[in-house]
Formats: sequence, structure tokens, C-alpha cells
Amino acid sequence: MLATASVLPNSIEDFNGYMHFIDMNRDLWEADKLLSWGVTKDVNPYTLPDDHPAAILRMTTQAVVRFITGENARKKSAGFYLQKVWAKCLIRRTYASEDPLLPGTTIGAALPKLHTRRIVCRFTEAEHLEYLKFSILPRRKLAHVLENGRLVWNRKYSRQLVLNSTWTGFHYIGDDIMADTVRDWKTSPKLLYCWIKLLHKKQVEVHGHELFRLPDYNDIPAQLAVVCQGAPKLRHTLRIIAELVVLMKRKIIIWCSLPPNQLLLFACFQALRIDAACYTADLNRAERSGIVNKFITSPSSCFAFIGGFNVGSCGLNLHLLCNWAIDFDCAANRGQEEQAIGRLRRIGQKFTVERFELSVESSFQDRQSMNLLMKALPGAIAELAMNVYEYDQLDEDGEKEFSVGDWYLIGGELVQGPDPRVTGIHAEQKLTPLELVEAIFTNKKGSREEQWVTERVDYGFDVDEELGQDEDDQMLDYD
Repeated sequence: MLATASVLPNSIEDFNGYMHFIDMNRDLWEADKLLSWGVTKDVNPYTLPDDHPAAILRMTTQAVVRFITGENARKKSAGFYLQKVWAKCLIRRTYASEDPLLPGTTIGAALPKLHTRRIVCRFTEAEHLEYLKFSILPRRKLAHVLENGRLVWNRKYSRQLVLNSTWTGFHYIGDDIMADTVRDWKTSPKLLYCWIKLLHKKQVEVHGHELFRLPDYNDIPAQLAVVCQGAPKLRHTLRIIAELVVLMKRKIIIWCSLPPNQLLLFACFQALRIDAACYTADLNRAERSGIVNKFITSPSSCFAFIGGFNVGSCGLNLHLLCNWAIDFDCAANRGQEEQAIGRLRRIGQKFTVERFELSVESSFQDRQSMNLLMKALPGAIAELAMNVYEYDQLDEDGEKEFSVGDWYLIGGELVQGPDPRVTGIHAEQKLTPLELVEAIFTNKKGSREEQWVTERVDYGFDVDEELGQDEDDQMLDYD
């Protein structure tokens, strides 16, 4: 038996690892057994009635790989087939399960609400041209074919594309910021100035002349002006920080995919004298515990927790003094994304969890986000435990069609028939199971907002009036 809430952290192929333990009978596909059950070696056991003797073949590695997880498996049916496997071996709680501490209440009802805003950040025209120029080589070398013929992304070049999506300045200095130098960079008292000085030097080496005048050592506004060029996500993040941290004195968590992005934010906060903690892999256990304890117990310090999707922070409880988060980067998979949300959205959180998901249009991050979604769709059909109906008619591949009921997407809202709003809508607009799951994921991500529209975060009240302070009292004291 499997006992887990997150069976598929990345994609439906993850289930192959479990089949080694589930499939103990290696001879079920022998010819004499198939003959005794009245089926052939080409049988699809997932299309047989549940009480058919050959339905036992569903629990074999051969069937799972062929019809669910393999390269030739059909994505639109794989999730429904996986449900039939899980029905025999999986024990788990879902949001719809009963809360063991409060009988009669579901786990979902015990959790705080989650509100997500997807902020679409954009390069300026000049920045986008620069981004495209810097991305030619890594895009060309991104795809890599393994010995088994599987196509994967080259980690080196995907890293370059992620960093370029964040800040085009990383094109020049990204190779100087590796895992073994993170601690050295973090201990610099003027990290932002050090990076800008390094950028200035590298650009002179490449172009033979300076592209910008090096700001003075203590000129923080000029340094921020340099680093914000070519960094649309950073520009918007600083606006959010101005509202939440500087004005409202709220704590916030920021999730990044790479250490250089964490350090970029840390450098800006350091320059702005905003108390922040950078949770990176160089920290030992005592240092990590110290950061977490300070963040969750001290209301007047450690206002920003800069975490990494890949730095073992998925088990932290960070909700005691914080209910705001920013996904600065795209997670590598849906499991990481859900775990990051779970650091705040958990039983014991007293407030609605507010989350910003930043993306840069026409960048590699957009491609990452779409890839994450497409990988997660088949597995999500099984994870959502959707009610499935099998049609008697067969599709073009000779297999039964599936239905999850009459669902339509109207004005961005999911509507199930019979509803007056679907009257007169053509039947072809009814969502397929995969389209329904995609719409659920999209709606779950929250409302999509343009960067320039969200000039000021709307909290439902006037910040100055709520705080009861004069405007001058809420500004940072800069020399």
C-alpha cells in the first residue's frame, strides 16, 4: 500500500518508481494466463470491466508503462487509467477528506483561503532585443538527448536563460555567481555595489568602453537604477516590497529557483536597509534554524525570507507571522509549487494567504511555466479524483472516450451544465477532461494582471489611513 498525499511531484512518469514495489508478479502476461482469461497480449486492461479476471493486469509494470507513463501512452486517458491503479493501492487524505481533529469538517475547510495574483511583467522594447540577443546561444544548446533517446534540457543553458529572464546583467556576471561563492557574496557589506562594479568591468572588457557610468559607493538610488534596467520582475518586486514591508511593516516570503536570483534580491534589500534573510544551501543546520526562528517569532525584524525551491525549505512552517508570498521564479515542477504554497497555507494560519506569481512575457520563464502545466495535466486527472464517465463509442484509436460531465469556460469562469448561462452554447465548446483540468489549474493560479496596471497593490483600504500615520513618517530615512 502507498500512503502519501503528493504521489506525483513532477509528472505522471514519477509513478514508475513505485511500480517496483507494487508489481510483485512478473508472469501475469504469460500466454497461458492470457488465454485462460480470454484476452490477447494486445489487451488494454484499463478498458475491461472491473470484475474481469484480466483486470489484474492493471497492476503490472508492463501495463502501467504501456498505457499510463510511457512515451507512447495517450495523455488524455493516462490519468483515468491511473485512477484505477490508485483505487487498489493508495491511501491518502485530500482537501475533501474529513479533518481528523474536527469531525464533520473537511481539511479544505480548515485551511485558510488562498488568493493569487499573476503579474505579467514586460521587458521594454530595448530590453527585449537585448534579452533575445543574449539568449541565442543558450536556446540553441538547450535541448540535450540522453543515451536512451530522451530529450531533456541542458542544466547549464537553462540556468543562463532563467537568469537572463530575471536580469539581462546576468549575461555578463552570471558565471561569477556559483554555488561555491554564495557565502562570500552574502557576507559582502555592499553586495549591490560589488555586483554593479563587476558588471561595469565585464562590459568594458567585452565592448571596449563603458555602457553606464559607475555610481558612487554610497549612491543607492543610482545603483538601483542600474540593476533595475533589464529586470522587469525586480522592478515590480520592489514596488510590492515598498507597499507591504516599508509602508505596512508586513513580513513576506519570496521564492526563487536559483541562488543568483536570491542574492540579487538580498543585495537590493541590503542596500535599502530592509532586514532580510537569504535561505541558501551554504547554511548549516544551526544557521537555518536561526533564520527560521527569527522570521516566525520576531515581529519587528527579518521582514523578508528569500527562499529557494531547491534548498530543502519545503518542510518549513513559516506561517506564524506571515501570510504574503511572491513566486519570483517559476518552480521546476508542480510539487515544488504546492510545497511553497504550503509553507503559509496550513492549519494554524489565521489570515488569507496572499500570493503574487511574477512572470516575464516572451521569456524562457513563460516556456517553463507552460511546460510545468503540460507535464502536470495527466497526473492531475488522477490526483483530483474526478468523477469519470466512459462512453460506449470509441475514439480514433479504438479506445473508449471519457467524460467528466458538461463543463464550459465562460468569461474565465467554469460553469457546469445544466446552467442557464450555457443555454445555446454549441456542444463543441464543452471542455474535454484535459481542457477542464487545464482550466482548473489556470483559475487556481489566480487573476492575470498587467505590470503597469498594478501601480499600487489594492488591499481594500487606504494604506495611509489604515496606519494612521503621516506620509512622511512612512518613508525610509535615506541620507
